[in-house]
Amino acid sequence: MSGIEDPANDPTLLALKRIASGGGDQGPLFDQGILATVSQIEREGSFTRGGTASLLSRMHIQQQSAARVLTDEEFAEGQRFLAQRGWTVEQGSQYAHGALFAEGLLFSFGRERAQ
Repeated sequence: MSGIEDPANDPTLLALKRIASGGGDQGPLFDQGILATVSQIEREGSFTRGGTASLLSRMHIQQQSAARVLTDEEFAEGQRFLAQRGWTVEQGSQYAHGALFAEGLLFSFGRERAQ
C-alpha cells in the first residue's frame, strides 16, 4: 500500500486527475482506470497496487496466449467485473493499463520522495 500525505494538494495526483478528466490521448477507458486509482486515494488516502487492474491484465494475457494464468475463481471475478460494465476483455485491459500506469507513477514518486 502506498500513501499520499495530502491528496487534495499532491501535484502528481492533481496532474493525473486533470489529464484524465480532460480526456488524455490514451482513450476514455485508460482515463477511467487512472481516475479509479485517484478516487481510491481521495477516499482512503492510499492505494493498493494490483487488485482488479492486475486481474484484468492477466485475463487479457490469458485470452491472447491461451496460457492459463488465472484460477477459475479469478476468471469468474474478472468476468463479473466486465459484465457489470458491458466491457470486453480488451476494454478491461485498456482500463487496467490506466490504473496500473497511475499506480506505478504514484508509487515511484512516493518512493523517491521518501528516500
